[in-house]
Amino acid sequence: MATVDPAILALFFGLAVGLLILGIIEVFVLRGLKIAESPKHILYPVIANILTLLKALKARREHSQSQGRQATASGKGTQTGI
Repeated sequence: MATVDPAILALFFGLAVGLLILGIIEVFVLRGLKIAESPKHILYPVIANILTLLKALKARREHSQSQGRQATASGKGTQTGI
């Protein structure tokens, strides 16, 4: 079974707690003051930004992996027999 880096776990835990706090603020404060009528005002843009960030990180990781494969295939990526 693969292990997960503790920093990644902390990141996702922090995101979950942050979204929970935003939800609580929205429900009890903003709706109480009649500022926000639906969750779209706060939570949807936050979730959309997080998904965009995750897509960008995934694309960056895939790009760096493909660059590594190209360098290895051309013999420039690894040195053996040192």
